[in-house]
Amino acid sequence: MAILTDTIPIGAQIPAGGLGLNLGGGLIVGIYIPTDADGVTYDLEYSPDDGTTWVPVCDEAGTALQITYVTGGAFHQINPPVRAPYFRLNGGTNEATNAITYEVHTV
Repeated sequence: MAILTDTIPIGAQIPAGGLGLNLGGGLIVGIYIPTDADGVTYDLEYSPDDGTTWVPVCDEAGTALQITYVTGGAFHQINPPVRAPYFRLNGGTNEATNAITYEVHTV
């Protein structure tokens, strides 16, 4: 299992530059969001073209996957796992007042 990290800067909705993480073809099985994420709901996004275009990661019913921050931080299981070569969290519903570094757990 690989654990990759990315940082969302203060006041930003997405990582600086919007490049996200190159997961190298791994399956995302979980995401850890630490404390200080301020109740932001994050959209899971995938890029089919190395970070130029971003689209939502959806479940089998076509509903976009989201993770809402839990006070004190939490590990969010992604079931079933999803494959996304380039991945990012997008805080589209709010903007964090603190920088956070989240973890993406892959297999």
